[in-house]
Amino acid sequence: MTSASDEIILEVDERNRALGPTPRSRLRAQALWHRSSYVFLRNSAGRWAVSLRTLSKDYCPGLLDLAAGGVVAYGEDNHENAQRELLEELGVFAPLWPVGSFAYQDANSRVFGHVWLALSDQQPRLQASEVAALHWLTTDEIDALPPEQVTPDSWHAWQWFKQSVWFDHAPD
Repeated sequence: MTSASDEIILEVDERNRALGPTPRSRLRAQALWHRSSYVFLRNSAGRWAVSLRTLSKDYCPGLLDLAAGGVVAYGEDNHENAQRELLEELGVFAPLWPVGSFAYQDANSRVFGHVWLALSDQQPRLQASEVAALHWLTTDEIDALPPEQVTPDSWHAWQWFKQSVWFDHAPD
């Protein structure tokens, strides 16, 4: 089995043009531009899935993550990635609605994020190697979280998502 650091991902340039395959370890070490999915999962009670990342994660271990998702692998499209990550991390298979894309960068990460919405009441099955715990929070509870306790990219994605038309007009 390939370790996460050996995973081959798609490197892109600052304009989101594909450059080719690169090891995930290089992506993290050099903060290279890449694509990632952000799947915001809501249940019928209007609560959002918020996971606590395990301490073994290579990016932001031990922080809260507001979305399921991850780095797009080489040869994988954005929808495949979002569906795979939702199933791997939370054990949920649900239809995905594409919300849109954004760019985000800080000292540790440069990402073109692809945001998806999923609605499901399935009982999550957490991937123990990535997710330590799962909480179902209201929008107000998420907004009240101290930003330093949340992965910076998912916090940015959440702020971006709340401005989208999908946030208040999601399908049931």
